[in-house]
Amino acid sequence: MSCGHRFCLDCWRNYLKVQIEECSMESYVQCMAPDCNVRVMDDFLLQALTASPLKDRYISFSFRKIIESHPRLRFCVGRGCNLVIHATEAPKARRICCVKCGTAYCFKCGGEYHAPTDCCNHMLCCKCQHEFCWVCLDPWHLHQSHYYHCSRCPDDPQGDASRRAGDDPQGETSRRVNARESLNRYLFYFQRWENHERSLRLEEQQKQKIQERIEEKVLKKEGTWIDWQYLLNAADTLQRCRYTLKYTYPYAYYYSNRVTGYSNKRKDLFEYQQGLLEKEVEGLSWKIEHAEINDRADLLSIVEICEKHRLTLLEEFLQN
Repeated sequence: MSCGHRFCLDCWRNYLKVQIEECSMESYVQCMAPDCNVRVMDDFLLQALTASPLKDRYISFSFRKIIESHPRLRFCVGRGCNLVIHATEAPKARRICCVKCGTAYCFKCGGEYHAPTDCCNHMLCCKCQHEFCWVCLDPWHLHQSHYYHCSRCPDDPQGDASRRAGDDPQGETSRRVNARESLNRYLFYFQRWENHERSLRLEEQQKQKIQERIEEKVLKKEGTWIDWQYLLNAADTLQRCRYTLKYTYPYAYYYSNRVTGYSNKRKDLFEYQQGLLEKEVEGLSWKIEHAEINDRADLLSIVEICEKHRLTLLEEFLQN
């Protein structure tokens, strides 16, 4: 070991066994000395494991880590498929079709191909396994709560503090700060409006694909047209909710300029309900793409929840 720590071979083998069998193996094996972050090199590790089954398991793990950390390599996302795809140029949101299993997906994010929309906001660091949102850069676990945090426009406490302090008698700095904040606020809401506009166009194309999918299922005698009609109804609800959600952002942009007090509390309530609808809409979108005939009850329940959140948002805010 480059760190100079020495232990007997049996201690190393027991330590490596625990690391490989009981740990999640999300990072490389480190020296067993306390507070030592030196990585155990593969040649030493494989020599210590000799011919045990743990050796094969670690080799498989190392291979997967190499593929996952390489910017131009990706495992096929098809179920049970272990083919590795190699990109000959910088990764882009491009449609890839596996020659082995036939699965089509986006090479950049690994999800279903989604042109013209951007890739999923869920990012994963291949080195430390940290999950975060590409839009707001907050930890991803914050997006699993009751609302999407990144749908809320962040305040600028530094700029507020500068204006409260009155340290700019000429007002020039304040004007620049106000102009910057105004632009940032506009871009924040416009980008989210544009994202939903793109999703609406994509979901309109998806309706045609849903009809073709239903016809294929009926021809294969996997249910009747009536059995699959719920998918088209769900797609209609998704578009209505997406349309409403898209126009909550212009509303939120002007609402964010109002005074504090009671209006500020209503703004918080509005953003909360907006986040609820956004979370349910994204869940409904995913469910429609992957639904089967036995998912009808579950999907109809999500449809009902989405429509309820949409009407609540309209009745409570947009009609007043």
